[in-house]
Amino acid sequence: MFDSRVIQRYLAAQRGHAPLSWREENQLTVIDGANDAFVALLLAARSGLDPSQDAMIYNRHRERIRTCLDWLETAAADGAFDHWHYPAICVYCMLDWVVFRELHDMSGYRALAAVRERHGGQPGVAATDPRQAV
Repeated sequence: MFDSRVIQRYLAAQRGHAPLSWREENQLTVIDGANDAFVALLLAARSGLDPSQDAMIYNRHRERIRTCLDWLETAAADGAFDHWHYPAICVYCMLDWVVFRELHDMSGYRALAAVRERHGGQPGVAATDPRQAV
């Protein structure tokens, strides 16, 4: 299995858990879209390119990030990530990685910041925080 989404689906089926709802699947699609765009911009920068330049590919990635974050902000404000479940884990990981790598100004996303704050103390999160590495 090559993707965490597929692994999650397999494990849920093995344990008799209900499959993700269509709403949750859509949330994951948006999270994955933002992640893909962030990774593309990070790789461009690490390759010595300037992803802040006015080039269509970089503009499209930045637009995708804004669109995805705006959508996720609304979902977070509506309580989509209040409980610690697979979509909340995915959005938390994406948000924390973006903040850790200082990839985007997240100050305008209060509901997403609240999700990150709420779930930052989860046992698996706290135990694997790279900022706590010795």
